Formats: sequence, structure tokens, C-alpha cells
Amino acid sequence: MIFITAKFRIRPEDADQWPEISAEFTAATRAEPGCLWFDWSRSLADPTEYVLVEAFRDGDAGGARE
Repeated sequence: MIFITAKFRIRPEDADQWPEISAEFTAATRAEPGCLWFDWSRSLADPTEYVLVEAFRDGDAGGARE
């Protein structure tokens, strides 16, 4: 399993709309073969910070085509 976490700072004017802004990218990544999860969380301390947590079956998962 490949497990990835990343912190993102979003421009303050876009922070509330980030789920909608990233929706197409999020859906496309979740649809990739071998994607186990791809989830965003918003910081309670800093509303401009989002954390992305994603996992793939293995190193070949993202490049696989069904």
C-alpha cells in the first residue's frame, strides 16, 4: 500500500469553496484503478489549510488502466 499525506494552504478567498474547486480532481483520482481512498480534511485551527490523505493499492495503482 502507498499512503500519502499532504498539507495545502488555500488562498483565503478560495478556502470555503475548496471542496467544489477540487471536486473534479478528487472524483478523477478516486476513480483511478487501485485508489483506496482520497479524502480532504480542513484544519480547525487554520481555515486556509487542508490536509489530503490518500492511499493506493501499490506503486503501480495510479498508472494502471483497466
